[in-house]
Amino acid sequence: MRFFCFGMLLPFTFVLANEGLQLPLETYITLSPEYQAAPQVGFTHNQNQDLAIVGNHNDFILDYKYYRSNGGALTCKNLLISENIGNVFFEKNVCPNSGGAIYAAQNCTISKNQNYAFTTNLVSDNPTATAGSLLGGALFAINCSITNNLGQGTFVDNLALNKGGALYTETNLSIKDNKGPIIIKQNRALNSDSLGGGIYSGNSLNIEGNSGAIQITSNSSGSGGGIFSTQTLTISSNKKLIEISENSAFANNYGSNFNPGGGGLTTTFCTILNNREGVLFNNNQSQSNGGAIHAKSIIIKENGPVYFLNNTATRGGALLNLSAGAGNGSFILSADNGDIIFNNNTASKHALNPPYRNAIHSTPNMNLQIGARPGYRVLFYDPIEHELPSSFPILFNFETGHTGTVLFSGEHVHQNFTDEMNFFSYLRNTSELRQGVLAVEDGAGLACYKFFQRGGTLLLGQGAVITTAGTIPTPSSTPTTVGSTITLNHIAIDLPSILSFQAQAPKIWIYPTKTGSTYTEDSNPTITISGTLTLRNSNNEDPYDSLDLSHSLEKVPLLYIVDVAAQKINSSQLDLSTLNSGEHYGYQGIWSTYWVETTTITNPTSLLGANTKHKLLYANWSPLGYRPHPERRGEFITNALWQSAYTALAGLHSLSSWDEEKGHAASLQGIGLLVHQKDKNGFKGFRSHMTGYSATTEATSSQSPNFSLGFAQFFSKAKEHESQNSTSSHHYFSGMCIENTLFKEWIRLSVSLAYMFTSEHTHTMYQGLLEGNSQGSFHNHTLAGALSCVFLPQPHGESLQIYPFITALAIRGNLAAFQESGDHAREFSLHRPLTDVSLPVGIRASWKNHHRVPLVWLTEISYRSTLYRQDPELHSKLLISQGTWTTQATPVTYNALGIKVKNTMQVFPKVTLSLDYSADISSSTLSHYLNVASRMRF
Repeated sequence: MRFFCFGMLLPFTFVLANEGLQLPLETYITLSPEYQAAPQVGFTHNQNQDLAIVGNHNDFILDYKYYRSNGGALTCKNLLISENIGNVFFEKNVCPNSGGAIYAAQNCTISKNQNYAFTTNLVSDNPTATAGSLLGGALFAINCSITNNLGQGTFVDNLALNKGGALYTETNLSIKDNKGPIIIKQNRALNSDSLGGGIYSGNSLNIEGNSGAIQITSNSSGSGGGIFSTQTLTISSNKKLIEISENSAFANNYGSNFNPGGGGLTTTFCTILNNREGVLFNNNQSQSNGGAIHAKSIIIKENGPVYFLNNTATRGGALLNLSAGAGNGSFILSADNGDIIFNNNTASKHALNPPYRNAIHSTPNMNLQIGARPGYRVLFYDPIEHELPSSFPILFNFETGHTGTVLFSGEHVHQNFTDEMNFFSYLRNTSELRQGVLAVEDGAGLACYKFFQRGGTLLLGQGAVITTAGTIPTPSSTPTTVGSTITLNHIAIDLPSILSFQAQAPKIWIYPTKTGSTYTEDSNPTITISGTLTLRNSNNEDPYDSLDLSHSLEKVPLLYIVDVAAQKINSSQLDLSTLNSGEHYGYQGIWSTYWVETTTITNPTSLLGANTKHKLLYANWSPLGYRPHPERRGEFITNALWQSAYTALAGLHSLSSWDEEKGHAASLQGIGLLVHQKDKNGFKGFRSHMTGYSATTEATSSQSPNFSLGFAQFFSKAKEHESQNSTSSHHYFSGMCIENTLFKEWIRLSVSLAYMFTSEHTHTMYQGLLEGNSQGSFHNHTLAGALSCVFLPQPHGESLQIYPFITALAIRGNLAAFQESGDHAREFSLHRPLTDVSLPVGIRASWKNHHRVPLVWLTEISYRSTLYRQDPELHSKLLISQGTWTTQATPVTYNALGIKVKNTMQVFPKVTLSLDYSADISSSTLSHYLNVASRMRF
């Protein structure tokens, strides 16, 4: 073990830990010279010297050290801990001022090490001490850099009284480009106004580019239970999950310079950017503000999934914007590469027991912007409070590319939590929807002073509420609804949720005025409803794959308007005709809509009954059939019968081996087939390739017909055009061929019969509006036959022979029923098998070379016309909706041109090698066949 100091190599021996001595953290609070008979003084304590701990191959341990001032184990000017292969441990060190283990008067760098750990270090003489800085339970530095470390970094069970339970930096802290994980856990800052239970940074904290997971858990302090960074905190470009969980900010003693909060973290400017595996804030607690984050400004963009779960505070269950300091606060939440989810966060400012669900609480003049990219969502299962006055409108989907969904939902609210605050988001300033989707579902509500739909879609599900609310001109004034207005110009109804059991129609409502326990109509607000009314599902897609639409429906409640006697809701420009306009996939049918209007007497004791004008939109549905989405249509499954037919024909080619010599023979063949089926008539084609082998035996004699028997095994893969759909197939082929001559050998007649069994596995990838994948396994059977007539010239001994031929080919294939699993799973069964009878007619030429190595060249050209065809069709069913349709195969041309070239070489008297290439060319299909064979006669 070596210790580097001032560039000199100084050997020394460390006192290792007494393994038999186990002292809990509380014991160290009273460790000092007057309580310890023989304290072990740290190795060096000089704030004017630089120290380096580098290059240790063995474990480096500093433990049980005490120093009367700063730095229980080490005190120095600049400290470098680098390139240590052995573990570096600072354990159970104590000082009464700052830096329980290390005090660096300027900079501390921890870089390129294997494992390093700071455990159970503390700064304190006794629990009631108030003098001294008492900063940095494990480490104190002006600036600190923890970078490029290979192993795990651990900061556990450290303690300070004032700031930085584990880490304290006067200005900047950088945790960057570390390969191994970092754990900052169970550290504490004890005083009631303490800051940063895990980390305190006096200026900025950067957590960037780390490859390992970062865990900041179970830390506690008065404010900033996990992290307190005075100015900026940046968490960016980390490759693994960042977890900030189980931290606690316990202070509730407000002062002129102390506004505590942030169970997870407190800072002024917080940026969480481009973290691939996402960020988790879970079960953090604050006795004051912001259960997860307390900050003036927050930017969350370009991350994987970001979770705010189970956090709690007095105000702002998950987030609260810090109101102190100059300038206005802003929260920018953008779901770009993963969803942002708020669920089961709670606040208790209204003294509810249990606390009410709450995601965000705003202070005056907050700028809140929320949006999502296509395919992603910001999910508020907890409401937000934007009640105090602000000159900035709330913007939903504020950027041009924000066409995703911002959702408010009461889906996860416990059935016993019936208070309105668990469901309603109070937006008492101006709000705007710019584009994309703003969805309100499952009993959630938006209570708005002013809401303007500049673009996009307002998607309303069962029990959703859009209502008016008063604004608060100054923080101390009474809410007023004068000037309140809501403008809606494109409403969509979440049809599947409306059709669910005991569903209630979404409600657009002028909220009554409450005086004591009395409710009266409020004639100040106005609501304008115009534009188109459409039907969607919760993913903002066509809802017509719902099983409910397979049969007639009556009196479906689509929209409930609750107006006042003065009729302040104008829905005359709402266009209902669009319900039956345009094309869609799924169940087809006709909607018939009608309004039911009632006028009641006001009920001052009822919140809903105070209003007297009620208007309910109903619809009846008459189904007219089913039309599948093109991605679900399934012609690729039907095309599997054509793929098997091409493979069976390749197997037939391997059976015939016309030879003038008599006797017995056996052959082994390697076979390849490439098929390119073009798109046609709106149906997608495919590309398949097959390889395999065949073994055949032959028997020929002058007294009886020639006979051959063959067995083959083929492996193929196919991929559909313009998609990722694919199949993998395993084919088992057997066949026989009988050949004979007629009319004094002027005609050679051959008959071939074959059977093939195919086992297939299909994988369907959905793209575009549909997402997900499905898979299934099935098998099919193929029968193939050929009757060939070759007109032979005479005599046989001519070197060049040209002769015509005609062949009748027949194929029949059927497919066994099967069911997919996964997303958009379907069921397929055979409706019509594939049947094809064709007649190739052509000319064959052969040329023989009787030189040293006998060669035979054979060429063919043929024209094939289809005499009869029954294209295959499948019965198809989408399991989720039970919608059925007929799936056809991609059309195949009835005529084709065939060419063939074959070379046979006699390498030994009884052994021949051959290479056979053929191609079929048509306007729809191009296939290439290759056969390499070795044949031996006996």
